[in-house]
Amino acid sequence: MDITTATYPPQKRTPSTVPSRPESKNGSAIELAHRHAGQGESVRSDDQAQVEVTPSKLSTSVERRYLASLFWVMIVCGWNDASSGPLIPRMQENFHIGYTIVSLIFVSICVGFFIAAGLNVLLIGTAAQMTAYTLMATPIPFPAFCVAFVIAGFGSGTVLSLAAAFIMKLPTRQNLKMCLFQAFYGVGALVAPLIATQFTSMTTQWRFYYLVSLGLATTSFAIISIVFRGKHENDLLPDLVEVGSVNEGLPSAATPNANAETLKKMNQIMRVKAVHMLAIWSFIYVGLEVTIGGWIVTFIQELRIDSSNESAYHSAGYVSTGFWAGLTIGRLAFIWVNNKLGERRVVFGYTLIALGLEFIVWFVPDLIGTAVSVSLVGLCLGPMFPIMLSVASKSIPRALAAGSICWIESLGQVGSAMLPFATGALSQAFGIRVLQPIIVSLLGGMAVAWGAVLWFTALDKKRWTSD
Repeated sequence: MDITTATYPPQKRTPSTVPSRPESKNGSAIELAHRHAGQGESVRSDDQAQVEVTPSKLSTSVERRYLASLFWVMIVCGWNDASSGPLIPRMQENFHIGYTIVSLIFVSICVGFFIAAGLNVLLIGTAAQMTAYTLMATPIPFPAFCVAFVIAGFGSGTVLSLAAAFIMKLPTRQNLKMCLFQAFYGVGALVAPLIATQFTSMTTQWRFYYLVSLGLATTSFAIISIVFRGKHENDLLPDLVEVGSVNEGLPSAATPNANAETLKKMNQIMRVKAVHMLAIWSFIYVGLEVTIGGWIVTFIQELRIDSSNESAYHSAGYVSTGFWAGLTIGRLAFIWVNNKLGERRVVFGYTLIALGLEFIVWFVPDLIGTAVSVSLVGLCLGPMFPIMLSVASKSIPRALAAGSICWIESLGQVGSAMLPFATGALSQAFGIRVLQPIIVSLLGGMAVAWGAVLWFTALDKKRWTSD
């Protein structure tokens, strides 16, 4: 979910809230599963192994078709992830459940993402999204509804991972194309709450929202089927010749001591303190992002709007739209600010501003002020994750970068499940008013974690220099 100015390790880049997986040497198939780490390709002895490509004969028009289809897939994924917030009150009313139980949808999505780590097939991913939305649109009980969210999470996980891997294997300007790819995720996340809000006034037909989602997923399935026609990346990008290892630092299955080499590499990663601090920061950040997007509508409806004012009550979902819009715009609009002030220090500034805005949301009982402040919080949060990835790519040795970023982003995905769920459980016990103290605490934790990141990256750099 994250537009970044970072120069990523050449082996991969996936959205912030998705567990990353390395690409295979022979090209992860659009219709075949990725191989797990340790089942990939052999390692060059030089830690600075690079991927060399020969000029591709891929025509501009064909590449544009590929990109357009993947951009549409990304819109559907952003749509999926931003849909829940405005609909949570309707889910509670329909299923007669409290905050704790409804929070299981966040856990379900995370479970689906991690299942996708082992089963990576693009066409199956889009089919899974269709299946999930079909189930959600029917009057099924809540346990089955959660299973549908697992399927949706699986679908998004497979699609995001393989699509990102495909783009990073294109012959030119991969980083620019990846930024555009992720920008379209923001488009989906921006539009979804707008549409979902229209269905919140429907007492029994609110599920029809998922028919709209089903239509988008069906379109995605059709486009992928027509454009890629079930072909492998090797067939779609025939003239890309890779020399060296895409998965830097990952041993080959053909290597006699492959398992031992994998364990050795993981042990090296686990000894890098900065990696763990970055992972902790990612855990808090992604969890905070999903917590705000998921629970702010309920907070507005319960504490900022008179329930007798039905028009305003059912329009609260637009606040979620403002948050996602701010998040998307912030990643683009503040690039020059990041470069001007320096990436490492500007995160503290964004965090402090977001803290001040959250205190306004907490203590000023005004609907308009709350809505504007939430949007500005999204604007402040937007640039942070790309900055984190940039710092990680510059601070971690290239040979350890693939596994390290995978660990960092995976822990972020865990945060996207645990923190919204914990917020729901606390809201069940103490009321939704606990949302703002939780958000303020998480922002404070982010500031502390970022300070630790800078401290340990400096220490690790000195250690590597001395070695």
